[in-house]
Amino acid sequence: MVRVVGLGLIQNEHGVWCVRRKVPKRLEEAVARVQGATKSRQPWLKRSLRTKDEARAKVLAKPVGMEFDRIIADAEALVAERLLRTRLPGIFMAPTGSHWVSRVAEALWHLDAQSWAALKIGRNFSV
Repeated sequence: MVRVVGLGLIQNEHGVWCVRRKVPKRLEEAVARVQGATKSRQPWLKRSLRTKDEARAKVLAKPVGMEFDRIIADAEALVAERLLRTRLPGIFMAPTGSHWVSRVAEALWHLDAQSWAALKIGRNFSV
């Protein structure tokens, strides 16, 4: 029988505690890429705490939860970068007849994430 406690703590049938967190549906593929998984999607993040003591498991669960937060944040960034690069040209597709607008659109399309961050906070950057 599996026992579930707060913080995503699960005690398996052998009495060993694990931390498990559901990955949002839209991030499953990105999490698999961030983790370097062999499968194309990863619906759950799960890690064994290698202990049978519940008190010890509660202490060990917090850093693992923080690691899961980092993995999900990295996946969010990966998805955001992909969405930005796929949606950006559509903004500039209106027929303006301006060569300048098309040059700006092309320059923005080729920016990497670091250059976007610099642009957002007003630092100097190169395209």
